[in-house]
Amino acid sequence: MIKQTTAILLFSRTAAVESTHKFATSNITANKKLWNFLYKKTLRTLQSSSLPLIVCNEQHQAGNTFGEKMANALSEGFASGYDNLIVVGSDCVDLSKAILQSTCHKINNSHQVVVGPDCRGGVYLFAINKSVFNKTLFTDFAWQTKQLFKQFKNYGDRFSLIVLPRLHDINVEYDLLSAFNKFSIDVSWRILLSQIVATNNTLYNSFVKIYQSLYLNSHRPLRAPPLF
Repeated sequence: MIKQTTAILLFSRTAAVESTHKFATSNITANKKLWNFLYKKTLRTLQSSSLPLIVCNEQHQAGNTFGEKMANALSEGFASGYDNLIVVGSDCVDLSKAILQSTCHKINNSHQVVVGPDCRGGVYLFAINKSVFNKTLFTDFAWQTKQLFKQFKNYGDRFSLIVLPRLHDINVEYDLLSAFNKFSIDVSWRILLSQIVATNNTLYNSFVKIYQSLYLNSHRPLRAPPLF
């Protein structure tokens, strides 16, 4: 049996805890449903990749700051015997099996750092080879800021870096509207978004404007928004 040299590290709070820290919608019930959906969807996607999976939630994270917790999680992952770690959170609904497998191929074949930028200056994924991991530098990264991707790129440029396509992640209400703007999302995700939009007048009104704009700009007859 061939030993796997690359593992996925899911670095995220559990859905129950995440929903008390991040409010992508002001409706508490809808917010809980959202994070529960995203966490379960992420787990299914990661498991479908067939790569070893390390789950590091609030019960396993060691350190006082986000940077300390991340750096410690990476150190422990490498100490477990893996040469490469692919790190993801649970807030990118566009994360796919294909992206994970592509990242694995790249990090296993000469690239030492792989990074996937989000649309706000952060990252939805990064992969790193053990040989270029510096625990002190990673502790001091600009985590949870709009400077993170730039810092990753500066770090990776010293080695062998490749940048993945930019994807959306979910943090605030605007991100939900951006997600709804995609006609390629799966049915279960669209149903959940419909329920969330229906609980929030501001979101609903914004969605109606987006929906109307899409149809007007595409020269199609204007139709009513979908029923919730």
